[in-house]
Amino acid sequence: MSIGSPPSATVQTRTSASQSPPLTGFGDPALDARWAAWVAKSQRHEQAVRRRVRIVATVVACLAALVAAGFGLWRGAW
Repeated sequence: MSIGSPPSATVQTRTSASQSPPLTGFGDPALDARWAAWVAKSQRHEQAVRRRVRIVATVVACLAALVAAGFGLWRGAW
């Protein structure tokens, strides 16, 4: 009984989620339409959330600047 070398490892490549193509063309027109509607709804929701976060961040930054300026003026008055 001879002992041979272990089989060579095969190289397998895996695509990450960002590199894989979007899932489209399921073959069923009704499912394709529902999927497209779902994707569009998700994109609209993401845009709305990003817009809200941007507005809130702007308001918080302005308030922080006003508070900092107020404390600076208040400390300088004493």
